[in-house]
Amino acid sequence: MQKPKFESVFIKILFVIYILILLKAVVFKMPYDHMKTLIDSWNLQVIQSGIEHANFTPFRTMDMYIRYWNRGLHSFENLIGNVVIFVPLGFLLPATWKMPGNVFFCMLYGAMAVLGIETFQLLSGFGAFDVDDIILNCVGIFAGYVIYIVISGMNRKYADSGRP
Repeated sequence: MQKPKFESVFIKILFVIYILILLKAVVFKMPYDHMKTLIDSWNLQVIQSGIEHANFTPFRTMDMYIRYWNRGLHSFENLIGNVVIFVPLGFLLPATWKMPGNVFFCMLYGAMAVLGIETFQLLSGFGAFDVDDIILNCVGIFAGYVIYIVISGMNRKYADSGRP
């Protein structure tokens, strides 16, 4: 069943708003003055420092947050937040664009976006590259896709029932 034009436009606008909020919350989270200082002083050593401080070992950061959850590391916020903030992406990707009804494409596009954000953080100094963030973000994307499938199935069932 074809989506009404209003619904389609609304979802696309919602997607753009979500992407802007995501970029502000994840990439441009520092105060403007701090970001400007980083930009003005950027050089190749920023990349070297980013590589030195990056976590390329899966589950290292997650393990640390779980082991030391009671030591003020904001473990809950970091673990759950990295999942929750990407749930809308897993929902909005298939809702916005007609992609094959396949989780593979949603996960591929979502993982590419997450990898792009992490790589930008590595190269820019606007954050730290962490493979655990990629894992957690992809869990959020998958959860959002599952929610999309469930809601789509409920909508289809409702539409097929002939109810107004």
